[in-house]
Amino acid sequence: SRRLPDEVMLHITPLHQGAPLPDGFYIYQRLNERGIAIKSITPENDSIIVRLSSPEQSGAAREILSTALPHALVIAQRINGTSPVIRS
Repeated sequence: SRRLPDEVMLHITPLHQGAPLPDGFYIYQRLNERGIAIKSITPENDSIIVRLSSPEQSGAAREILSTALPHALVIAQRINGTSPVIRS
């Protein structure tokens, strides 16, 4: 079977239930100004899912967002073509 390339997803949730999250455009600006390539930004329930074009940039992206969003939790998840999501 053909293996899909790995993909990294950043899952952003508020630290306190009901706390507001920034809009996708703010997140896009913070990452884009630091050269992070973004595949998509999707609001989902009370969280935001950011898919990165390059898995190698996940550590930097997580750091940038953790600093820019002090009231949010940012979890990086690697998704590869053969196995389910793994929290890192």
